[in-house]
Amino acid sequence: MAEVLEQGEANLPSCNGEVTKDSKQISEEVEVVNGQDCENDNSENLSDCSVSSIENEETSPHNSLNGEITDEYEQDGNDVSNSQQNGLQDDAGEQIDNMVTITLSEGQKLMDANELAETKSKIESKLSLLSNHLREEQQHEDCENQAGLIGDLNDRILTLEKLKEKLETENQDLSRNLKQSIEKLGQHDVAAKRTISHLQQDHDSKHKEMMKRCAALESDKQAAVMNYARREKELLDLRQKKEAAEQFARNAAREREKATAQLKSIKADYNKLKNNLEKKESECNGSKQEIEKLKEEVNSQIIKARWAQNKLKTEVDNHKETKEKCDKMVMEIQQAKEETEQIRRNCQEMIKTYQESEEIKSNALDIELKEKLQLLDERESQTEDLQDLLKQKNEELNLLKIKHKDVFEENNVLKSKVECFEEERLKNEHVLRGYEEVMNKQKLTASEMNEKIESMEQLQNDLEQSEVKVKQLSEDLNEAVIKRDSAIDDLNRKEQREQELLEYTRKVSSKNTELTVQVEELSGTLKQNETELDSLQKEIKQLRDGIVVLTSSEQSAQKESSKYKFEMGTRLEEKEKTVCELLLQMEDLKDELRTQKRKNAASVKDLTRQLNQAKRRMDTNDAVSTSSGRNSNQHSADGGSLGSRTSSTTSLDKICSSTSPDMHCTNQNHSYEPDAIPETTVTGSPSLDRQMLIERIVRLQQIHAKKNEKIDFLTEHVQQLVHEMQRKQRLIQHYIMREEVGSLAPQKSTDPHRQKTGLTLELSMEINQKMQSVLEDTLLKNITLKESLETLGKEVQRLCSQPNGS
Repeated sequence: MAEVLEQGEANLPSCNGEVTKDSKQISEEVEVVNGQDCENDNSENLSDCSVSSIENEETSPHNSLNGEITDEYEQDGNDVSNSQQNGLQDDAGEQIDNMVTITLSEGQKLMDANELAETKSKIESKLSLLSNHLREEQQHEDCENQAGLIGDLNDRILTLEKLKEKLETENQDLSRNLKQSIEKLGQHDVAAKRTISHLQQDHDSKHKEMMKRCAALESDKQAAVMNYARREKELLDLRQKKEAAEQFARNAAREREKATAQLKSIKADYNKLKNNLEKKESECNGSKQEIEKLKEEVNSQIIKARWAQNKLKTEVDNHKETKEKCDKMVMEIQQAKEETEQIRRNCQEMIKTYQESEEIKSNALDIELKEKLQLLDERESQTEDLQDLLKQKNEELNLLKIKHKDVFEENNVLKSKVECFEEERLKNEHVLRGYEEVMNKQKLTASEMNEKIESMEQLQNDLEQSEVKVKQLSEDLNEAVIKRDSAIDDLNRKEQREQELLEYTRKVSSKNTELTVQVEELSGTLKQNETELDSLQKEIKQLRDGIVVLTSSEQSAQKESSKYKFEMGTRLEEKEKTVCELLLQMEDLKDELRTQKRKNAASVKDLTRQLNQAKRRMDTNDAVSTSSGRNSNQHSADGGSLGSRTSSTTSLDKICSSTSPDMHCTNQNHSYEPDAIPETTVTGSPSLDRQMLIERIVRLQQIHAKKNEKIDFLTEHVQQLVHEMQRKQRLIQHYIMREEVGSLAPQKSTDPHRQKTGLTLELSMEINQKMQSVLEDTLLKNITLKESLETLGKEVQRLCSQPNGS
């Protein structure tokens, strides 16, 4: 409204200038004509021309027209005697009426209240001047002309007074209409200013909220990036720890294998020692038997000695001590030497006592006893040596048993360590799952951030009326989108790093499978793996079918988006057409105004031409007329006046007929009425604009809700597919790790007499190669599926952002 008012105020002075220019041109032409008339007329006419020129100089351009018309009336008053003067006066009155109506119509369209008041005062002054001139003319006519012309002048004065009253009433009506229109315009201006201020405040508040949201989103984005980097570092640390634990487990397995080899060698030595001990035991048994034989021989010798002692008792009663010593030798084997010494002593005493024959026998017995004692000493030394050997072997056995216990305890410790490492591995897997869940949550937050960004873009599209601020916000949003794209690129790079790490793990797993060539129990596990792979392939087929369904749904969504774009394009084309039509209407109105101005200028030129012709006729009539034929001339003047009136009225009717259809057409086509202009332009446009905006907002919200529902469905479906892929990948990795851990310490490896299966190294190598190829294919398929899901997500985001941008 303010813009419309400013344009109207800007157009008013231009229109007033054009009107003043046209009036100046007319006044100059009239002055030229009056100058020519003044040269030809009498001194009275010269004085009238001077008076009219002075009045033209003092008054405004509108007053100059009326002054010239009054000069014409004065000239006509001076030439009242001519018959054509009455007709020219009638033509001049009609021209005055037409000019007044033209000025009033132009004043209704272009002037303000103050200008209309000024024009009203000027018109009243002109009317007073005209009345004064008419009165003077009446006096001149009363003095010079006939009595018949006085009645005509009175009628003319009455008509002029009536015209004056009409003009006053029209001026009052115009002033009232102008006051009403000014009040309406003021009210509309106030309402428009209030609405503009409210809109600006709303826009500023929304802009501030949008900037705050953008700042918060950027901070959240930076925090998410930092958290993601930290989590990546933690993942790398955990993977390094996992690799160190795996290496420690491998070293432990190697040490365990070494310990098992040492146990085998110890068992072999133990068996050898057992055999040696058995041999030694057999030798000990033989020696014991020999000792028993020697004991029997000793007993026989003791019996013989007892028999000899009995003989000696019988012979000598003093040999009781020898018997006691012999009993002591029987009781104690160790005191045998003392007993033999006593026997020797007794034998020596017996030799001294007995005869020489008996001495020979005793010497033989001593020699035999010495030999037997030497044999006993040798056998005792041998038994002592064997006992020492037995003690050494027993000590070695005890040491081996202690070592066996230590190795067994170490084996148990290693098993416990392996179990601890497995628990740590499970904990690490649990932590990795937690990190993956956190990553999924971060992805969800990223999707929510994208949705928030889309809502921001929609709000920006709703605030299109604020041009400069909206452009700045769009630039900020473009920068945010670029940052988001860079963040997505960083995420892609990080996913590529993860893929490289997966390839590294795959290589490590292949090396582990090559190291586990000696596993002979893969036949049953291979069958299980084949069944699981078949199930995985079926699930992969299902996933592919789901991907096909997703592609079809995306195509349908793209078709819907294309339809929506086409509808929006058609709407935009229609709106552009309406704008073009309105511009054409404006140009047509401007052309019509120009044509009206040209027609007014042409009508003014026609009037001036008719005035010149009338003046020339008057001059000719003055030259031809005589004082004798006044009556006849009066009669002819009446007829001529009637003809001139009819001609002037026909010309004016032609002009009015030529101008009125155009005005009527414009009023029909464009409703170009001065009273109706402010109401249609001011009161109609804000309500229509608000209704259009509300309808458009409702439609956009409905479309946005549908798109959000589709996006939610697609994101849930994608998350389910990703979860299934991750679950299967975890199953494969867990199965491989479980097989590697089980192959480290098989239960049947310790049995020395275990049964051999039908597998060989070549078969196991082929089976492992096939398993590796299958695992590589599954990993590649998982990677491709991830990439396809990421591309699907990007396309969904793009589809969601396209209708908002359009």
